[in-house]
Amino acid sequence: MNLDEMVHVFRTDEEKAKLLAMQIANDRGREVLECLFRGRPKSASEIARELNVPLPTVMFHIERFLEIGIIKIAKTRMSKKLREIKYYGPSKRAILIIPYQKEETISYIKDAIRTSVITPISLGLAVVLSAVAGYALYQTGRPMPQALLADYEEAPVAPLEKAGGVAEGVTQHLNEFFSLSNPFVLVLTGCLITLGVLVVYSYVKNRK
Repeated sequence: MNLDEMVHVFRTDEEKAKLLAMQIANDRGREVLECLFRGRPKSASEIARELNVPLPTVMFHIERFLEIGIIKIAKTRMSKKLREIKYYGPSKRAILIIPYQKEETISYIKDAIRTSVITPISLGLAVVLSAVAGYALYQTGRPMPQALLADYEEAPVAPLEKAGGVAEGVTQHLNEFFSLSNPFVLVLTGCLITLGVLVVYSYVKNRK
């Protein structure tokens, strides 16, 4: 879904922008607009009851918003008296008023939205993939069963060999902790790589 499908974009020199500004400047018009953008589609009578505003006032603002194009008739149904009831709702999710240079501004906004969406997605994927890879490698690099370790510990060893074994054990544990078989190290590495890519991407974008 592109920007035009989500956002109403009006230039400041458009007649519709002037009409919209007049409606927003009016307290009742602003209340009706906020009600239309909030929740499910509503009929004019429902809006009048919710805002405690006369029905003719609500209909006046609804007609103006329909003329501008920021709301639409979402559905209709027949009442018990066989009268058609119209339900109104926003035709798009947001309204944007921009200066005269519409194409340039729209292009800038699209780039900003694309960047704001891609950045968290990329970071999230990096963390998830790193965690999955780390868990898989951790499972394949698990230590030997306790029974084998017990047999190894019970074997007679000379004092010097025991001291050397302790040092080797500490070194081995440190190497294992900082190795790529540790999920924490993989997650941290993935985050750092993603951060580096985003920094380079932002630098290249700013140079254009």
